[in-house]
Amino acid sequence: MKVALDFVSLENVHECARLIPEFWLLPQSHRSKQDILEVKKLDVYAASAAIDEARNLMSKIAVARNCS
Repeated sequence: MKVALDFVSLENVHECARLIPEFWLLPQSHRSKQDILEVKKLDVYAASAAIDEARNLMSKIAVARNCS
């Protein structure tokens, strides 16, 4: 079992994104300055996964149309 403090649930992504500008205002030496949650990377990954899913669905539709 693992407990992760940097876990971001889907319901809280908007709150994490809202906090990003506040992180930017922290001094360089502050331990929370780095983007530990990497919300932007989560957004890119989610978009990429959605695009892949849409492509797979479109391929299945095209195959189904050709078979009928």
